[in-house]
Amino acid sequence: MPLETDPYWIERIKSIKANNLSWGAGRILKEMQQEAARSGVEYQGPSEPTIRRKLRTEWDPLDKERKTQYLYFYWPESMMNGSLPWEASAAGLELLRHYPIERPYVRQVKWFWRVTQAMPKHDGAPPEKYFALRNLIALILTLRDHADLLPDLTPSKRVASTAELQHLPPPMMARSIEDAIAFGVYTAELQQMQELLSPFRPDFIHKVREAFEEGKARRTITAEGDNDEQERE
Repeated sequence: MPLETDPYWIERIKSIKANNLSWGAGRILKEMQQEAARSGVEYQGPSEPTIRRKLRTEWDPLDKERKTQYLYFYWPESMMNGSLPWEASAAGLELLRHYPIERPYVRQVKWFWRVTQAMPKHDGAPPEKYFALRNLIALILTLRDHADLLPDLTPSKRVASTAELQHLPPPMMARSIEDAIAFGVYTAELQQMQELLSPFRPDFIHKVREAFEEGKARRTITAEGDNDEQERE
């Protein structure tokens, strides 16, 4: 029986394949190894035979609409082909400016746009903190939406997915997301999630750390938020 492949690698294989339809397992492996090298980490992903098997079992059965969600974002092409609404243009271009190594893909832009629509820009909010918090929330929701990589955020559903995240109660994460969007609050739970997401986007996590000092239970993105609430006992 083959070993279980981390869901992150399955999703990355799909994304690379969607944007390079002629590539086989060997070329996809080379691309992921190069990505690891650019990020300064050792490649610890699947082998070529495993990639070939995942293409057959995880990619081939997907319908066209599902495969489209893995395409990289391009403006205006992603709007012209119907992958995203025109209203998502500004959010997509903002996100693109923060992806120096690889492009965000359609579903990432979709969630970043949704979070941006819902989250007010608080007066005095430093731009880097406003972006970092929206991007963190969007990344959490994108991963959850893609392949149950994260626990469900609603109280009515069970915690599913990786063992690392099973200690995070769904209601707690739901409240953290809501507080972050409504009040610009960077909660201890989001900080914890940030650490758990490090293997997914090391370059992005580094930017989050730069934008927010660590060690507090609650921080806000406003200028006044630098006088943070003390962690509750």
